[in-house]
Amino acid sequence: VPSLQPYYARALAVVTPLLVGGGTQLKVVEAFAAGVPLVATTLAVEGIKATPDEHYLAADTPAAMTAAITLLVQNRARGEQLAVAARQLAVEQYDWRRSAARLQALLAMAAEKGVQG
Repeated sequence: VPSLQPYYARALAVVTPLLVGGGTQLKVVEAFAAGVPLVATTLAVEGIKATPDEHYLAADTPAAMTAAITLLVQNRARGEQLAVAARQLAVEQYDWRRSAARLQALLAMAAEKGVQG
């Protein structure tokens, strides 16, 4: 699809039930940036500076996934709290402009020290 935004706009939540493998972190950050509550396994958010129950609902079993999704269905305000906190995290930690600025600073430091790539 050309854009996921219309789907995110209609979504109650993004669910990432990853139990093996990796590579979903970009989708997790994308969901955060879109302001959609996230239900995720520990592996799905590995390496992301997010805190369970503050930025997303952690669920590592089918029963926990069901409970988390049920909570979001029954308590839309809780989902909104998670989404707002997660969006703020995405802006502060994963915005492309900030990431590029950090990378430029690291490259400049390496150049000053004579490190070659």
